[in-house]
Amino acid sequence: MIAAEAEARVLQIRPRAHKEARELLASGDRAGDVDIGETISERVRYREQTRLSNIGAAVSHAAAVLEDKSVGEDDVDHDWTARFFNDVQDVSSEKMHA
Repeated sequence: MIAAEAEARVLQIRPRAHKEARELLASGDRAGDVDIGETISERVRYREQTRLSNIGAAVSHAAAVLEDKSVGEDDVDHDWTARFFNDVQDVSSEKMHA
């Protein structure tokens, strides 16, 4: 459910970000009245929501693949877990999730 919510937010933010970029480029005024703090916040929000969506997609795919497999009782190595999430957060391609 979290991945779906993140994807919905990304779909809301993306068109607005594209529109603002087009307007900024069309104005020819690169500094103008652009609120840098707002721009940075939107970029960070968009990036993190996209990453959350990517992680959700990768985990969902892994869960589907491992659905009928048994899982050991041992804790997963924390370094491996951190590396996994770091690696998949910027991968949106379904082929790469497979």
